Amino acid sequence: MQAVKIDGVLSDWKSVKGGVPQGTKLGVILFIVMTNKLFWEWNLRTKFVDDTSVLEIIPRNSISVLNNAAADIHNFAIEQNMKLNPTKCKEMLINFLRNPNVLIKPIQIGNYVIEQVKTYKMLGVIMSSDLKWNCHVDHITKKA
Repeated sequence: MQAVKIDGVLSDWKSVKGGVPQGTKLGVILFIVMTNKLFWEWNLRTKFVDDTSVLEIIPRNSISVLNNAAADIHNFAIEQNMKLNPTKCKEMLINFLRNPNVLIKPIQIGNYVIEQVKTYKMLGVIMSSDLKWNCHVDHITKKA
């Protein structure tokens, strides 16, 4: 089903027999066009095709605003009639303070609490929360 929204007015829903299959060049371009304005206000973000990462540097004695970013992403998806898959979202905390006193609330998208991980594969590179290469090198050498 598809509808068109112009100037806040939504058309009737119509059945669509075609679409943009996942993995096509046009699908990627349309996704980028749809989501491009989403992160204008978030300075620390990276995008590659349909993967998006939001990063945050939290100064000492400050509070994380990543829940605000997650809420903005969630609301944007609702407004654009897009579906998020929060089970694919991960949170990784990188902290080199000797006395880590940063309090970070769990990040939520809707009612789903995002899983916090120590390692994560991003664009083919295994990142670890200690920023060491061991996990990635081990993974590559096992494949060889």
